[in-house]
Amino acid sequence: MRYGPFGQPTRRTGPDGVPYTFTRDTELNLVRVTGPDGRSWDYSHDARRRLTRESDFDNRVTAYNYDAAGQLVGRRNAAGQIVEYRYSARGELVGKTTSEGGNVRFERDLRGRVVNASANGVDLAREFDAGGRLVTETVNGRTLRLAYETTGRLAARTTPSGHVSRWTYSTAGAPVHVDVSGRDIGFERDREGREVRRTIGESVVLDRTWDPLGHLISQTLRNNGGVDAAGIIDEYRYAYGPGARLAAVSRPGGTTRYELDDAGRVTEVTGPDVRETYSYDVWGNQTSAHWDLDTAADSAGPRDFDGQSLIRAGSTTYVYDRAGRVSAKTKAPSDGEQATWRYTWDAENRLTTAVTPDGATWRYHYDPFGRRVGKERLSADGTSAVERVDFTWHGSLLAEEVRSTAESPEAITLTWDYNGRTPLAQTERRTRAVSQEEVDRRFHAIVTDLVGTPTQLVTDDGSIAWRARSTLWGLTATSPQVGTEAADTPLRSPGQYADPETGWYCNVHRYYDPEIGRYATSDPLGLAPDPNPYSFVRNPTIGSDPLGLSACDEEALLVTVYRGTRLYLENMIHQSTGWLLSDSARTAYMENGENLTDALSTSRTQHDSAVSTWGSETDYAQAHGEWGQEITEVSGDRSMISFTTDMDKAIEFAEGGPVYTAQVSPGDVIFQSLEGAGESEVLIRNGVEATPWEPTT
Repeated sequence: MRYGPFGQPTRRTGPDGVPYTFTRDTELNLVRVTGPDGRSWDYSHDARRRLTRESDFDNRVTAYNYDAAGQLVGRRNAAGQIVEYRYSARGELVGKTTSEGGNVRFERDLRGRVVNASANGVDLAREFDAGGRLVTETVNGRTLRLAYETTGRLAARTTPSGHVSRWTYSTAGAPVHVDVSGRDIGFERDREGREVRRTIGESVVLDRTWDPLGHLISQTLRNNGGVDAAGIIDEYRYAYGPGARLAAVSRPGGTTRYELDDAGRVTEVTGPDVRETYSYDVWGNQTSAHWDLDTAADSAGPRDFDGQSLIRAGSTTYVYDRAGRVSAKTKAPSDGEQATWRYTWDAENRLTTAVTPDGATWRYHYDPFGRRVGKERLSADGTSAVERVDFTWHGSLLAEEVRSTAESPEAITLTWDYNGRTPLAQTERRTRAVSQEEVDRRFHAIVTDLVGTPTQLVTDDGSIAWRARSTLWGLTATSPQVGTEAADTPLRSPGQYADPETGWYCNVHRYYDPEIGRYATSDPLGLAPDPNPYSFVRNPTIGSDPLGLSACDEEALLVTVYRGTRLYLENMIHQSTGWLLSDSARTAYMENGENLTDALSTSRTQHDSAVSTWGSETDYAQAHGEWGQEITEVSGDRSMISFTTDMDKAIEFAEGGPVYTAQVSPGDVIFQSLEGAGESEVLIRNGVEATPWEPTT
């Protein structure tokens, strides 16, 4: 990184040697980011230094309007779609309208929490207990119920279908058992809180071993807890190369190896019946891709781009609307008939309809918080739904789906239980659509890879009912066939759900196309997560993007940090989102309809303003440590949040409250040594996804 006047960065060179330059105006506002090929992303500000216009690398313009109080009241995208925002006298977001007729309404209690909301035919209601914890959330009549221990830890969850999950904890606060509707999953951990054994019912054990640096080096699935070879159902062994990046995965059938370039991107995958090759340009876009999986072979081959827009992959072509969203995808295999999918998007970049090559139209529905809560296949005349899937969420985790069709008297329900963001189990139930009488039930424990992608479904007697076969970028050998006799799961990389009708994966806030390893729309957070706004992750063997916003755990040399806090609002927001947020982001989250994307964006804007006020980020960080809350009188709500690398200090600061942990890249944090405190403070900009720290007894 190079710096200019007032400590402002002027040039950054990534691990691949690719440079980006930064230009600021006389007020130190960032006005231009210039990429390696000379194209730029430009920003304009008003006299009060508010962002009023941005033009992306492909010259697509987004404009912003504010009221006299400085509140964002309008946003217009490059397609001409407009979102208008309404606020209460207290400055809380109470509604949104869009130019295509969309209308979102929020009602809040005296503490500012959303208790009722509606969005285009989706109604949401929430109840909180005396401690401020969410206890019910009802979406269009489907209610998720939550219960807690006196300590505030989650004790039970009941989904709309009646699936009950119960958690028990050790005296130190670590989960030791999860009862999944009568089936027990148990956990054992080492001193660092890492899982070393998982028991699934009475018959199955998953053992895990770790190296001294905290890297997972083996997973062994055993029947009846056997310790000899005869008891092994399956086994994975992991080897790491320079920078602790995954180099090989060994199983009884052979070893899969990964070759990486200097930027940490996978260029070749080789193994038993596996060979894949990839090349990349300076933006990180794939320029060619080849795999031996039969699926989507027409998308393998060279890639062509128009700016940042991929227009051809093999014999598959893509068309974009004026806002840079995929509007059509056409496959033209040499030995088959041309097939085209067409897509429409709303003003908030959410997929609203998809028309498949056979002429079927799918329509998608979202709740007031932007979570997809339903999809339906319409009849030929478009007047009714012949197939419908309803989704229930627990925060930003997909908890349950119910699938029904007009032709079948049965409904299929899938329910998922998690350990953090990693899926633990999938329960499938068949019920009579009218009487809800249960016809059949199947339980499967889920085994995952390093990042949390399901690799196996295991029955409680130790049989492997399903095994994933996919390319590096997540393209699977078959589409999910939920409801058939064969076991399957629609879950993919953390936060992703496979839609057979499009071939895309719903990734909470965006849609991911595994055939090309990139998103169908640009990142709503702009350039903050990555210079390439369509990119997924740099290396999918160690990286994921659970929200479709920002890659997690991508850098191999990660720093483990901790934060202890008793702040009610901070813990409440984490319970809903899995994120710990800066003061600025927390305020925006509560005022703007509990929208995580908007909260992070607000904090980024506040951070840039504060850095300008203090002259440099280094000076701002120093003031953050020396002034504490008093800094708000000078530069507004703090846009950085404090962590520590000292676990004991975090426990001390928690004062009996929760302790959280996160893994971050050294380049994404600011290190500070506080004299006399004996700790290393780490400042993280805007917020970070974190998990509760789980000490052992």
